[in-house]
Amino acid sequence: MCIRDRVLAVQGPEHRPEFTVAVLANDERLAVGSGPSKQAATQAAAQAALAWLNAGSPLGADVEQP
Repeated sequence: MCIRDRVLAVQGPEHRPEFTVAVLANDERLAVGSGPSKQAATQAAAQAALAWLNAGSPLGADVEQP
């Protein structure tokens, strides 16, 4: 299984960007997070993915895209 993240968007002015990052498992989107840095957005997405998985959602099931 390949778990990775992907930057989906960077919005806002250069001095205050807002990053949107998705966490993917085998190229399926598990969760999306956003934050003022790539690291913060990735952490938010990872926390959302863990919460989703801990809620009993089976990996590989149809994922509702956030």
